[in-house]
Formats: sequence, C-alpha cells, structure tokens
Amino acid sequence: MDATAINPEASSSQTAPRPGFFFGLEVPVGMALMRICLPAVLLIDVVLRHPWARELYSLDGAPAPLGVAFGRPDLVPTLPGAAVVGLHAVLIASLLSLIVGWHTRLAAVLACVLYTWFGLLDSVSTITKYTVIATHLLMLLAVSPAGRIWSLDAWRDWRRGERALDDDLPMAPIWSARLVQLLMAATYLGASLTKMHTPTFFSGDQLMYWTMTYVNNVHPLGDWLSQHPLVLSLFGYITIVWEITFLFLIFQPKTKWPVIAIGFFFHLMTMFTLGLYIFPLVMYSGYLAFVNEADARVVGRWLRWLPLREWGQAWPPVLDRLVSRVWPAPPRFAGLATHGLVLVLAGLGAIEVERWRDPYQERGEGGPLALQAISDDEVVQLFSGDRAIRGSDKVLAFDVGDFLVGEHLPVRKSEFVEGERLIAQATLTPPREDMWLDCWLHEALPSTEGQLSEPGRAVVKLGQAVGRELFRMNFQFNADGALPPGEYILRLRSGRDDLAWRRFRIVPKENPGAEAVSAN
Repeated sequence: MDATAINPEASSSQTAPRPGFFFGLEVPVGMALMRICLPAVLLIDVVLRHPWARELYSLDGAPAPLGVAFGRPDLVPTLPGAAVVGLHAVLIASLLSLIVGWHTRLAAVLACVLYTWFGLLDSVSTITKYTVIATHLLMLLAVSPAGRIWSLDAWRDWRRGERALDDDLPMAPIWSARLVQLLMAATYLGASLTKMHTPTFFSGDQLMYWTMTYVNNVHPLGDWLSQHPLVLSLFGYITIVWEITFLFLIFQPKTKWPVIAIGFFFHLMTMFTLGLYIFPLVMYSGYLAFVNEADARVVGRWLRWLPLREWGQAWPPVLDRLVSRVWPAPPRFAGLATHGLVLVLAGLGAIEVERWRDPYQERGEGGPLALQAISDDEVVQLFSGDRAIRGSDKVLAFDVGDFLVGEHLPVRKSEFVEGERLIAQATLTPPREDMWLDCWLHEALPSTEGQLSEPGRAVVKLGQAVGRELFRMNFQFNADGALPPGEYILRLRSGRDDLAWRRFRIVPKENPGAEAVSAN
C-alpha cells in the first residue's frame, strides 16, 4: 500500500471538500508520512546516545535534570543504571514500531513519554530545540490516525476482513494534522519574535559568530559566509519576514508550496553554515503534515508509470502467507501481547548486552573503575580565575574599503585612486570592556627582499571611544593631495598595544589601470 493506491477517479463523495478547518474528513496522508520519517530521524540521535545511557540518565552516572534549574530536582524520577538502559532500548523499539505502524498509537505514546523523560533528565546535551519540537510532534502522532494507512495496522485490518485490498484509503478527521501545522507556524512566529529583540541578528553579527564556530558539527560554508556579514544580515531580514508570514501563507493553496520550499532551503542552509543536522530533518518531518490527499493524488498520477501500485497491492497477501505458516489463526489480542513481549525482550536484551560488554569493568579484573585524580597543574588552572585577554584577541577583523552599506563594508580593497574616500573598519569581539582605539596612517618604508614593508612616518592619527556594546568602529580618511601615491600602512592601536595592521596602495588618477581592486 503506497501513495499510488489513492484512486484518482475516487467517487465525488470521497473527493468533495468537507466543511470545517479542523473536522473535515481526509485521507491521513501527511500524518502517515510524518509517522514514518520523524521516528527515523530521532533514531539517529537516540541510537548514538544508547551506549552512554547509563552515564547520561541514571543514578549511576551524572544526569543533569532540568528541574534542578527551577528548584524541582525531583520533577522526574531518576532510576538505576540497568533500568535506564532497558527503557532506552524500549524507546528505540517504540520508534521502530512507529515507523512500520505496528500498534501505532501505543508506540507513539511510549515514544513520546520516554523521549520526553530522557530529555528532562539531561538538560546539558539531550534536550534541545529540536527535542522539544519532536516531543510535541510525537504527542500529536499519538492522537492521530497515522496508522490507518501504509502500516502493519492497516494490513492487520485487511487480514481481519475489515477492509478490502482495493478499497479507497480510509478517511479520518483532519484536526491532528491541523494541530501539527499550527505548531509549525507558531514555532516560526515565536522564533521571529525572539529575533526582533536581538539587534545583533539584524546586523548579521550573531550569525557571523555562529558560522565561525564548530559547536554543532563541521559545516563547509560557514567559514566563507562569516567573511561576508552583509550577506548574513540580508539573510537575517529575509528569514524574519518569512517566519512572520508563514502562518498567513501556509494555509493558502497558491502559496503553501512556495513557502515550504523557502523553509526547505532555509533549513538546508543551516546544515551547511551552522552544522545543524537533526534539527532540519525534524522540521522537514513536520512539513510532511501539510501533504494532503490532493497532493498525494498528483504524486500518484506520476508514479503510475512505475509498478508501485501493483507492489502495494501484492505485499499484503505475501506477508499474510508468511505469517499464516507461523501463526495460522491468532487470537484478537495476540498482536498486542506480541508487541508487549517484543518491548520487554528489547529492554532485557539491552541490559544483558551491557552486562556482557561490562564497559565500566564492574565485574572485570581491577574493577569497578575508580576516578582518576587530576594533576596539580590542572587544579591550578581551574582555580586561577579569569585570565586577561590580549588586546589583539579583541579584534576580529580590520578591513579597508571606500563605502558602507548599513554598517558593513561590502567590498574590501587594497588599492585606491587619488581623491577616493578610505574607510578603515575595526570589527571587535565581545565580550570586552570599553576601549579607546587609535588608527594611525603611516607611510610604508621600502620593503626588503623576503620581508614586508614596515611603518614609517605617521601621517594622520584618528582616535575614538568604543563602548562595550559596539561591534564595529569606522575611521575615515581622504586619499587627497595630502596623501601622494605610494604604499601606506594602517595601524590599529589601544594604548601602547598594536592590535592590527592593514597595508594598501594609492595610485594616481592619470594611471589608466588605476581601478580599485577587490582584496581579502
């Protein structure tokens, strides 16, 4: 059973629109797709954390319950290590069960409860923005008809004779999908309100520092984009406009897919610029709730060129023959009992595997492992207090250009024509104290072979106070007759400390090749 099983020539009684935003009837295509994709995404993170479940979430390790920050350390129970390992394996089994749609509602409830519980036990690393969103999506899956199509539950209904194989897909109230859609819209609206109260987001500074770090994961475009804060500032404005208008455009048929396409590109760029991987995939899973029956029919007509419809109708009888050989006539509640047995075996199996591996040498020779004392040098470093920051570390960049867009230099130059304006811009790194910066303009001494030119006679000196809240400071010079053509050096200083240098050249107007050359 797949998307091609939706009959394009369905009767008018089934395809006619139903009144009501929440209570219209529709084939739960979007929720079924989300049921398949969301658990698969969450399994990436859950499976990677499973070997360290005892350390992260149990009394035997070092959990960091979220309730501690609110004065409620016992908000959620903290269990012994073996119990946590078993329950974490039950979470994995529940997510797998949700993917295939085996006792979908029970699997969604278990996954939602356990996923939330583990997140609340580890506020340092497990609980993040995407886990909060995923928890809400799992909760809405638990109250949705997501298991009525493309699932083992649907096959079970067919096997019991409750519906024919060639019947049109069953319809259900759309309100659960609407709640997911409103959740996505509210998430973007809340994000835009947060950004409105963050001035550095609009200037591009916040994004610039994010793209320079590798806190999340390696990202190929972040380093390059950090050198173009004007582009980041433009992306910031586009992002906030899109987030505000998402709620008002997503429910309009003509604008739904363009808005989702922009969102897809936006989250894709966070992968390449910020190193976010799981978060975009969770949001993509939420987008699937916007897929409706009409969208599936369009895809179904395209897939008619492939034999997917025949495959969708062929696999239930094949699966039925295989199961019948093992269990010819199972009782009505045998499936539920089997599901429970699988979950219990998954938990007990994980406990036994960890006991066999004995990663902490609790039963091995010389075990259990003891905590190792740190060295005296590390103790001194930990208790030595804050170290003074060098003046050069307070300057992120020192660039030269001839015009500003907003507060950014869109083009950095190393060659100027006589008469042009020259702007030296210092980009500073927070946090820091209030500073006084001097910008000295020197003639450059002739360079020697293998060495760069050194500062010579000081021509101009400009100084300004820079408050701790400022990210940039500009110093303006004019390349007029007082500065003859030649090599020059700009020195950025704070007191007696040199913070940065920048070399440039002034060429005469008569020179036909004296066009400004972009650099850096």
